[in-house]
Amino acid sequence: MRKTRTYILILFIMLLLAHHGIGNVTAMETGFTTEAISEEAKDRIISNVNISLLTVEPRKEAICCFDVSENGMIAIGSDISEKKTISIYTEDGIFQYGYTYKDPGIYGIEWDKDNLIIYSVRGNFAVLVDPTGEVKEIRDIPLTTENDRYWHKVVFAKRRSVEDTQYILTYDFGILNMVASSYTRLVIVKPDGEETMFYDVNEIQFLKVIIVFIGVVFLIGIVISGIIKEIKKARLSSEQQ
Repeated sequence: MRKTRTYILILFIMLLLAHHGIGNVTAMETGFTTEAISEEAKDRIISNVNISLLTVEPRKEAICCFDVSENGMIAIGSDISEKKTISIYTEDGIFQYGYTYKDPGIYGIEWDKDNLIIYSVRGNFAVLVDPTGEVKEIRDIPLTTENDRYWHKVVFAKRRSVEDTQYILTYDFGILNMVASSYTRLVIVKPDGEETMFYDVNEIQFLKVIIVFIGVVFLIGIVISGIIKEIKKARLSSEQQ
């Protein structure tokens, strides 16, 4: 009878702990120092970012961020205005699934086991999403020196390493490299030095850069032409006086 009461008491305590949770335990594992946020704030973020699951591979765009999981899954993030697209591939380049979501600013991504963490720079928050697109956890990212260092050295690193295999972001716009704002290629380098072009949108992005460059040069030409005309008018007016 006494043992039965003990078992019932233990079961009751376990149920109580499961209901209320233990401290501030979170499902998210990240290198950032994070803080909990209110349920109201979580609901607002979920509503604003509007994360949707992709089952069909989207059009490939320039790379703004990426990460590689311990089992070789590769996540590639693209940035087109407020619409963000994240595509998940196997190391063989086979599309598995992806996400779209809204964010007016820069973002980064990082694997947490089989789940993906999406980091918002402007919002200073981290969203943990599972492979079905369900949001599992949201945490605040305080503005600290350590967190700022993690943004630059880890989240936005252009090189990753998993079991001696290197994953490197690059681009090749020739003399226009100075105006490049994103990466166009992801190269995989095996331990023996063998290189594989995993992801490549350099050609189409190069054309976009040329168009933008020509547009900028054209506008500068118009401005300079206008300035020259005003100078000539000023000289003529001065000579007539």
